[in-house]
Amino acid sequence: MSFDFGILQPLVNDPMITDIDSNGTTIYISHIENGKYQYECELEDGFIENLVNRLCNAKEINQQINFEHPVLDGEIDGLRIHATSKTFSVSGTTLRIRKNPVELVITRQMAKKTGYCQDIVFDLLQTIVKAKMSVLFGGEVGTGKTQLMKTMLSYTPSEAGIVFISDIDEMRFLELYPQRNVVQYIVNPIMDYKKSASCVLRDSADYVCFQEVRDSAVDDLFLVLSSSARVTATVHLKNALLMPQRLIQLSENKNDHHLLSTIHDYIQCCIVPEKEIMNGKTIRYIGQIALFWNDENGVPQKQLIYERTKTEIKRYALPRYFQEFFKKQNLKIDWSEHVEKI
Repeated sequence: MSFDFGILQPLVNDPMITDIDSNGTTIYISHIENGKYQYECELEDGFIENLVNRLCNAKEINQQINFEHPVLDGEIDGLRIHATSKTFSVSGTTLRIRKNPVELVITRQMAKKTGYCQDIVFDLLQTIVKAKMSVLFGGEVGTGKTQLMKTMLSYTPSEAGIVFISDIDEMRFLELYPQRNVVQYIVNPIMDYKKSASCVLRDSADYVCFQEVRDSAVDDLFLVLSSSARVTATVHLKNALLMPQRLIQLSENKNDHHLLSTIHDYIQCCIVPEKEIMNGKTIRYIGQIALFWNDENGVPQKQLIYERTKTEIKRYALPRYFQEFFKKQNLKIDWSEHVEKI
C-alpha cells in the first residue's frame, strides 16, 4: 500500500510534476511544462511537520528527525525525501519531494520532440557507450544528470554487470530491467563508500555507477577506476572542461602530481546537461560535451566537442586521438564541425 501524502497526493500522482517543495507554510511545485510556481491550497498549521513525522515512521524510511538528528533523507514509493526539523530551520519544518520515475525520461523521441539534443548527438552518446568509455555527468541540481546517465546505461550490453553505489536507489534501474545483471549497494554508516568500492573490486563489474560524487567519495571512484570497470557518476559543476579540476578539488589526495594525468587516462568524457526557464516553461538540453586524454608525451589534453548556447549549437571536430580510438574499435561516427542558429 502506497504512502498517503494527504492534500499533496494529487501532486505526487501528477506525472508532469517533478518536485514538490515546502518551507512549512507554502508549497511550490516544479512542472515539466510550466516551470516552478506556487501551489495554492489551504495548508493547515503543522501539516508539513506532521507529514514529515509520518514519513519518519514509515517502514521504508524508519528514521528520526529532532534536535540531535535535524535532517531526514530517505526514499519511499520511488520518491526522494529530504526534510529538515524546525529545530534547525527557522521557517519551520521543511520538506522536499523529488520524483524518481522508473521509466526512461530521456529517449531519442523525447530529445527530438523537446529539442533536448539532435539525432547526431544521440548517435554520439550511443557510440560512447559502445566504446566503453567512462563518463561523468556534470551540472547543477535539477538539470537531469541522473536521468541522462540512466539512459546511457540502458544502452550497455544486456549481459554486462552493473553495480550502483548510492545513499538511495534513485536510478531504480533494477525495477526497469529486472532480468539484467544489476547490483545496488546502499551506503550506510557501516558500509560506507570506501568499503562499497572495495566490494566492487571483487565483483568483476563491467560498469560501476556512483549516483553522485561528493567529498572524499571521489577517491573511492579513483579506486574503482584502478580496476577494469568503466565508471559513470554525477558531480556538481558548470563547465565540462573543468571536470578534472573539480575531482581534484574534492579529493583528499589533491597534492598527488600524477592525479590529473590519471583522470585524463581513465575518464574520457564529461557531459553537462543544462536547464533554463523560457516563457514560464523549463527547458532542458545537453549544454556541453568534452573529451579528455593524454597525448603521446603523457601530457593531459582536453577539448570541447559540443556546445549549446542561447543562440546557437556548435559542434567541434573530434580530436585525432578519438578518431583513432573509435576506428580501432570499428566504430563509425558521423561527426564534423557545424554551427546552427537556434
